Amino acid sequence: MDGLFLAFLALPFVFYAFVVQLRRMRLRSAASALDAEYADHGWFRAGAIVAKDFEVRIVRAGKTLRTQVHVNAPDTPGRFELAADFFREPPDWKHAKSLQTHSQRVFFTAVSMQGYGPPTEAERASLMHWLGRGSAPAALRLQALNDARIRKLELGDDISTSFCGVVTNVARLQQAVATLRLLLPRAAAQGSAR
Repeated sequence: MDGLFLAFLALPFVFYAFVVQLRRMRLRSAASALDAEYADHGWFRAGAIVAKDFEVRIVRAGKTLRTQVHVNAPDTPGRFELAADFFREPPDWKHAKSLQTHSQRVFFTAVSMQGYGPPTEAERASLMHWLGRGSAPAALRLQALNDARIRKLELGDDISTSFCGVVTNVARLQQAVATLRLLLPRAAAQGSAR
């Protein structure tokens, strides 16, 4: 009777270990197919797929996991959040936001908070200049974003997007990395494709 009770108590731990090992196996397989390496982060954090010019991270977002795809992007014009519809011709600025600092008055003091808001004219000009050096025409960029099912991307120290859940489908990850590379300036895109 005690053995049955202990087995019942151990069942969730065994199930968790099985899920973690299965996820590791799928990430290792995807890493080798992407010509990258799998970086293990222990039992309680999902690992990452790391290559020379991109990284695929599994991160916790509340109670769920998200797959983030990051591609190195040199000389970015700042921090932006762009929806795929921004890439229509001409650019739809309703779908572009830049990181800004806002001041809020709280009782007797002012508190500075960061958040996304409409870009200024200078930010618009620098973003358009950076995107103008891109390796693909605007229509091809929008089509590639839609084909890769990328609805939103972030531009900062790198260019990134995220998907719900743990994505280990090699074709989808390859398509996401290739699509993000389309947005890079020509010299950087050619260097990262090697």
